[in-house]
Amino acid sequence: MLELYSYDLDSESLRDTMSDYTLIKNLLREHAGVKMFKGDLRVYDYGDPGNDWLGLDLKRVQNKDWFSNNQVIGFVYLDPATSGSLIEKTNREGFILNTAFERLELSLDFILTDFKAERSADRRLWLAFNHRGTPETFEGNIAGFRQLVNDAEIPDSKTKERLLLEAGRIEARYEQDRNSLLIPAGVGMTASFAIHEIEKLVPRMQTSVSESPLDVARMRDQVAELDDYVNGILSIMKKGGVKPLSVKETIEQAAKNYNLKMRLRNIKLTVDVDPQAEEIKAEKRLLLTMLMNLIDNSIYWLEAVNREEKGIFISAQRRGTDISLLVVDNGTGFKDKVEDLVKPFFSRKENGIGIGMYLIDTAMMQFGKLNVIYDKQELLARNVPPLFDGAAVELVFNNQ
Repeated sequence: MLELYSYDLDSESLRDTMSDYTLIKNLLREHAGVKMFKGDLRVYDYGDPGNDWLGLDLKRVQNKDWFSNNQVIGFVYLDPATSGSLIEKTNREGFILNTAFERLELSLDFILTDFKAERSADRRLWLAFNHRGTPETFEGNIAGFRQLVNDAEIPDSKTKERLLLEAGRIEARYEQDRNSLLIPAGVGMTASFAIHEIEKLVPRMQTSVSESPLDVARMRDQVAELDDYVNGILSIMKKGGVKPLSVKETIEQAAKNYNLKMRLRNIKLTVDVDPQAEEIKAEKRLLLTMLMNLIDNSIYWLEAVNREEKGIFISAQRRGTDISLLVVDNGTGFKDKVEDLVKPFFSRKENGIGIGMYLIDTAMMQFGKLNVIYDKQELLARNVPPLFDGAAVELVFNNQ
């Protein structure tokens, strides 16, 4: 069991939660860190001053959403009856680094990553509620400028109107430039997955060609796998404009990049395309990028669950004049609100950058909209098999 208390040490939070914040600082100076107990006995030297055994300080340096070791007081409680594989060193200072200890660290890291996401979302709400004046962001500065113009005594009403219009144009240009930069960044990140898979494939191909006798069937499979990755990269890097696309072919092309990954993890992909929804108007590279992001997310979270049968279900249905693409898995499901899921740089993944869902939401604004479906009954009403009860993302393409 993990018991954890995290503290915000910025002056604004401390000032508004207690009168004498030196008490908290003194408490953390003496007790900060994550200590470990096995039964009633403490396991040294976990949680001692300077012993950041969970690497929280490094995580904080790499991602400001993390908390550092001096911001937490935590306790790991181990049951002696079930933790016998954790073996203490002869000098009684910590456990031997074995498979059991690595699994303990991995489990704690997973929990802490989840805790970090919850903490970050709550902290954003707290800062937005508690902040005095306009937020220190571009949007906050523009809002502050508008407020100044409105409050200023400018005799010429046309001058005031021009200032407000110019502020609106600057804000619109900022949004346009930000999206123009982040979407290619997301496309590039998606392509980098295929490049990474090619890096792993090349040594296997080198081994295959050096064997005697040659396994021609295996070499043929590896060449086909390489061809899938290369075609995937070319497809998402080419800007082809909006045009009619085969839904089934696009789904299959997106999935090809993950065939090996899904096969190794025993994840079954099911595709169901309504005959009335076989074609969709969209930009191919964006549609491929969105589907690949969703498939990649599903694979990641399916690894976090222990299920005999793991799967991803992708369907295309016509709903009036719209076409709905639905991607559902039977993983952990979403724990966050839609507004958090599509926020830039928000992620529950370990080492996740957090622009995948933001990219999808931004890209879908020109085609329709993104929906996240939490209601399992609605999924059943959409003819989604009961097995798929995890995360469900719908891409709605309007006027198709």
